Amino acid sequence: MTINSRWLNWRQIILDDAELSFGAKSMALFLNTYMNDSHDMAYPSIATICGRLNISNKTAIKYTSELSDFKYLVKQKRFGTSTVYISNIPKRVTSCVDSPLVEEVHHSCVKFTPTVVEDLHTNKQVNKQVNKQGGRKVFKKPTLKEIKECIKSHNYNVDPDSFFHFYESKDWMIGKNKMKKWESALAQWNARNKKESSKEDESWGI
Repeated sequence: MTINSRWLNWRQIILDDAELSFGAKSMALFLNTYMNDSHDMAYPSIATICGRLNISNKTAIKYTSELSDFKYLVKQKRFGTSTVYISNIPKRVTSCVDSPLVEEVHHSCVKFTPTVVEDLHTNKQVNKQVNKQGGRKVFKKPTLKEIKECIKSHNYNVDPDSFFHFYESKDWMIGKNKMKKWESALAQWNARNKKESSKEDESWGI
């Protein structure tokens, strides 16, 4: 069984667990959209979770804790107050071939050893791994100062405040996808502005 099908089963098992609340199931599906290519860990901030699900911090903690209590998630501290959520299939599900959850999804017993993440504060090797998704670095939101410096160094025709607040309001998403490189987005804004400026000049006969 491939990794992807295994974590498709993780979602299916959670949906079929009658003991889990609707909120916990929704939280699991949401976290799954943020998981890395191996589908075994995710690390959206609590602000991202609350903002995109339109729930309070207390509610977000309640549902992630419920998944943790049922052994579907392992929560570990990452940087400061940041948390990494590691997906897991409980032993009560994997240990019995006759389990109706396993029977419906796998038709056989799943053999799995959960991923172990060491202390992310001190282990640079794990830090490096956690900070990558499929070999790519995780997107880091730029500061307004960084945007201004980039505009100045490339002589871009872009208003830094407009760029920053536009993507800040969208949680640095482009459509349904998380932005990968803000410098590229900035360059696209510059190209668009130059094109619009050129059209205006032509309309005035300049």
